[in-house]
Formats: sequence, C-alpha cells, structure tokens
Amino acid sequence: MTAEPVLGAPRPQVRATQGLREALRATIKETIWLGVRFEQGPQPNIGLFCSRRGGSTWLMEIIGANRGMLPLNQPVEAFTPNLTPYQYSRLPAFDRGAIIHPDAQELRELRAYTDELAAGRMRVNAPHAFWRRDFSWRTSRMVFKILSAKPMMDWFEATYGLDVVYLLRHPVPQSLSCIRNGWGTSSKAYLRNEWFVEEVIASPAAVDFARRIADHGSDLEQMVLNWTLENLYPLRVLADRPSWLTIAYEEVVTDRERVFSEVSERLGLQDLDRMRRAADRASRSSGLSVSNTRDAIAGQDQGVLAGGWQSKIDSEQVREVGRVLDAFDVTVYSPSSVLPNWSGYRPEMVG
Repeated sequence: MTAEPVLGAPRPQVRATQGLREALRATIKETIWLGVRFEQGPQPNIGLFCSRRGGSTWLMEIIGANRGMLPLNQPVEAFTPNLTPYQYSRLPAFDRGAIIHPDAQELRELRAYTDELAAGRMRVNAPHAFWRRDFSWRTSRMVFKILSAKPMMDWFEATYGLDVVYLLRHPVPQSLSCIRNGWGTSSKAYLRNEWFVEEVIASPAAVDFARRIADHGSDLEQMVLNWTLENLYPLRVLADRPSWLTIAYEEVVTDRERVFSEVSERLGLQDLDRMRRAADRASRSSGLSVSNTRDAIAGQDQGVLAGGWQSKIDSEQVREVGRVLDAFDVTVYSPSSVLPNWSGYRPEMVG
C-alpha cells in the first residue's frame, strides 16, 4: 500500500472531456438543489455515522425515502469524489480529513460550516434524481451522512440535537472493498492526535502496535487498523449511549423487516413501503461494488451480501485481522464470523 494516498479521491488520469462532463453534471445538480425547499419541522435531524463501503449510502437512501427528508451525502468530508466548493473553501484542513479532536480555531470553523448546513442555507451533495418517486421538493428533516468524524458524535448530538444512527459493517468486507478501489487510510492522523492516543487508545502497547502496522502491515492489516481506529471511540462509549440507534449492515440484509421496524419506531418514520422500495434499489455508490454484489442487492441474496467475503481471505489473513482487533479489545466482530456480537456493546441485544 502506498504511503498515505488520497482517501477515496478520483484517479488522476482524467481527460478534459470527462472534466467538462463532471462540471456540467455538478451545475445541473446544484440547480436542482436550489429548487428544493427546506423548512425545519418538529422532528430532529438525523446524523448517520458510518465508514466507507459499509452500506451507508444504502441506509441513507432508505431513511431518506421518507416524505420530506433531505439527505446530505458526506457533507463534512474533505476527501470525496463529489467535493463541492463549500467543502473545499470552508472546511478546516483536518489531518487526512479526519475530524478527531479539533483545536479551538478548527472547532469555530467547523461550527460555522455545520451551522449553515443545519439551517438549510447550504446544500452539499443533496439528492438530485427528481424523477424518483421518493424525491421531495419540500423538505423538513435532514439526514447527515458523516464518515470522518466518529470521535465527534457526542459533539454533533449535543450541538444540533440530532437523532444519532451508528452503522457498522464487518471490517473485512469493508476493508477489501476499500483496497479494491485503491483507497488510502487515515490511521496516521489518529496516531498523530494526542487526545486520541492518550484518551481513547490509552495503551502504549496498542499505540506501538498500531504504528508498526500503519508503517509495515499488509494491505488488509492496514485497512482493518483504519476501520478499528475510526470506530474505536464510538465502540468504547456505545454501552453508555442508549439514545444512539446502532445498526449492523449484516442485520439490514439478513433481518430487514425487524431493522426497518426499529428504525421506523426510533426515528419516527412512517413510510415503510417507500423504505422497502429504496432498499431493493442498489445505492448510488454501488458503482464501486463488484458485479456479484450489485446482483445480490437486486436479488436480495442475503448470503452474498452478508458473508460473501469469507471465501476471499485465507487463514493467515484471518490471523492478521484477529491480531488487529485483539490489540484494541474490539470484540463486536471476529474474523471468522459474519454477524456482530453485541455483548458489552448493546446490552438490550444480547440473548
């Protein structure tokens, strides 16, 4: 794996015609966004906190299919193929784009930016497919899909009164997908952050291990380490956050109706039929998936969607993944099982 490549950025070999096409597409999208009216309703906005290639766009579209919803796809990300001028010019220059523990100036800039988002005065990566049946021109509730700020979940919840949804996916398929797409990691940003090292990791041995893996680990080890560091804060506090709605991607694909019922009840969502139709449709990010995954989404093949990755790693890679998870006492997933183990994380789900 190359040294800290750009996270999720488009490949550099882009022809001029492609650039013009992207510029035209962006102009059309922004024109559509301007036509969508937002007036905050009585229900709180939703913060969907997740990782890349973890089913987040799919879940965002499922939630966003409800009437009056305005989903914003990765509005606080600095590394995204859909970077808007707002993100480019107004977001602070966070280390590797990871929003971990901002200093006072960074927090002021972040707050000014997110205030504009929450007020509906700034549209960043909103839906533009107005021909879809679940598109809303008049909206009253937002969904913020946030990838790079999981250590800031408490701040977002307290500052904006969000309903927090925390989505997890097994680190192996998530990592394999990121590797296949040629994406880099933000691990070194976490390991450079004094607060995160001392307060969240809080183990010199684990820090030393992480630095060795970040420098010399295999591609899979480095990407699983990235997943672990990104999710370490919410996993450490999860048992004390009963207000958070925590969902595993594997549960969505294997026990859809139960999950939809829980999502509907916890978030006050009523349009279950629209949510089902959205779930049957491959998400916008499915272009980054391999063809058998897209076919599985279309055919609702639960086995492929939840556990198709198991045949893609060998016994040594299983041990590599286990060593990374064990170093940080992360037990919500194991390298040899598909479904999450909520013991110690979500007490109400145990048994």
